[in-house]
This record gives sequence, structure tokens and C-alpha cells, in this order.
Amino acid sequence: MVDNYTGAQKLAEALLGRDLLGFHPQSNWSATDDTFYIAGTLDARRGRYLELGTATAFTLADLFTGFLIPASLATDRYVICDAFGVREVTLANGERVRAGTPILYYRANPASRILDRDDPPASIYNSEDNKVLVGLGRIDPMARRLNEVFYTADDGIVDPRVPTLWPYRPDSYILISAGADGLYGTPDDITNFGN
Repeated sequence: MVDNYTGAQKLAEALLGRDLLGFHPQSNWSATDDTFYIAGTLDARRGRYLELGTATAFTLADLFTGFLIPASLATDRYVICDAFGVREVTLANGERVRAGTPILYYRANPASRILDRDDPPASIYNSEDNKVLVGLGRIDPMARRLNEVFYTADDGIVDPRVPTLWPYRPDSYILISAGADGLYGTPDDITNFGN
């Protein structure tokens, strides 16, 4: 059963729409419910927030062809990739293009006041939001590193200036690009927080 709809996939849906034709404001952010992404819903949708010519959006099936992908992951859903082109993708028309690594999106839970490695769903940021995604393919060894440092001040989301365990951007969201090496949790990661 498909039950993993990662933060990276939700980011693509919000900015481009699940089918790249715009976001439907009544989306329930489900991996399986396409109720609002069917013919006849275009008038109710908001336009894309990124142009397809500049947004590098691919499905997980496109990006990870030949890799063992868990059946619980919605592989036909899009993610927005960074611009580093670490892998080659063959499009449906046979054209081969370079694709980056998915940009990870973690939405803050501003009602929470804790960061808890042992209870990620109760935390301000849930480290599990992209766990299945970062465990795929070439990025597998770094999935453990990203999860190990997620709640720390050492390359993690914790703001070292605050005297208690507190994340950057606790009221909004964080983004993580794997950077030029295509590996999450390494020094060349690009984020919208920290230095």
C-alpha cells in the first residue's frame, strides 16, 4: 500500500501541482487521493508558482530507475530537483537529460515546542518526512548521516545560538539540497537556514 508521500513530493505539489498543471487548494496531501487532480479541475487550481522551463521536476520512478524502491513510496509523484545534474534521466520521449537530487522539504509544526529524536511526529520538524526518499539509490549511505545529525547543531537543524535545543525557522519550513556531490548530510549541502 502506498502511504509514504514525502515532504519533497509535497513541495512539488504545492509549487507545480501533482500533475504539473497547478495546485488545487483543496488538496488533502495524500499519496493516493487524486480527487482534486482530475479532468475538469483546472479552473479551481492555482497556477504554477515555478515555470516548468526552469523547475527541474521529475518523478521518483524517473530518478531512481533500476533501484529497489519501497512499494510504500508514491513513485509516480514529482519532486523538484536541484540544479547539480548528478544523474542522467531518460524522459518518456527517449530524450536523456541531467537531473539533480530532490530538494527536501520539512514543514514546521509551530504548535509543537519540542525537538525529540525519539518522537519525530511530535517535534517541530519531523525527521521522518523524507526518510524513505533519502534512503534511495546513491544517497543511501548519507541517509543515516542526515538522520544522525538532524536534531543537532553539527550540520543539523538546531540553531547553536539558542541555549536550548531549538531549530532554525521553527514557524515555517526548511529546505535541504544535497549540493554538488548529490549526497545529503555532507558539508556542501545547501539549505535555507544556518550559514
